[in-house]
Amino acid sequence: MSALGSLTAPLAATTGIDAFSTIALIPVVVWAFIAGTTATWIAHRYREATDSDGYEFAELAAATCERCDHTVSLAETIPGRLGICGGCGRALPATWIGGVLASIAGCLAMLATFGARAIVVPYLWLIPVLVTAALVDLRTMLIPKRVVWIGVGVGLGLMTATAAWMGIISSLTSALIGAGAYFAVMFVLHVVNPNGLGFGDVRLAVLLGLYLGWIDIRLTLIGLFIGNVSYLAYALPQRIRHGKDAGRFSPFGPGLAVGTIVAVCCYSLVV
Repeated sequence: MSALGSLTAPLAATTGIDAFSTIALIPVVVWAFIAGTTATWIAHRYREATDSDGYEFAELAAATCERCDHTVSLAETIPGRLGICGGCGRALPATWIGGVLASIAGCLAMLATFGARAIVVPYLWLIPVLVTAALVDLRTMLIPKRVVWIGVGVGLGLMTATAAWMGIISSLTSALIGAGAYFAVMFVLHVVNPNGLGFGDVRLAVLLGLYLGWIDIRLTLIGLFIGNVSYLAYALPQRIRHGKDAGRFSPFGPGLAVGTIVAVCCYSLVV
């Protein structure tokens, strides 16, 4: 069932808070900031659009300030300017800084979970992908296809390289089964209630299942459960506040992302 034991057994590494005292902390923090800043900028470039058939989709455009319509370039997200509009000088939405902080926190959590092992590399890629998907979902109630499939493609490539380097390519079977299982469950839920669960969440399940299944196939269901609990934590207050319109304020993607990260960090306790 579990691929993680085989992947990490050949290498000893310091985990938990002690991992922050290793030299690995420096490249992880640098990566987290650069990747998180880029992910946040990309997420703010997406906007809700409608195609010729009337279907909504996430369209990639320019990242702009909601107050002055200034186009925010990636260069404007450097330290000291992050979260400040270069046009009007006023604060950008909290999601700009929140995305970067979430990326740093997520990458540090991966370092604490796996230590300076090869297996941490694919999970350091997962964090900014989830930050992008969650932010776009929060802003538009949509999850871009491009974000998911690039996340899956690069993630699978990193997993394959890691497994090949350690001589255990067979561990990828668990990851692929996890991706298929998570997708199947979400697809059924989508068919049963298409208005309550968009297909963007179903696509995202492929990415989440891939990463959860690589650790242990059973972790896919655990991640889904934690994701639902995380979703309810912010969806129920919105339900009380907005009633039947609460769905417009409660995207499922962020809950699924949090559930996956928590499940990965706590894998040793739940499988």
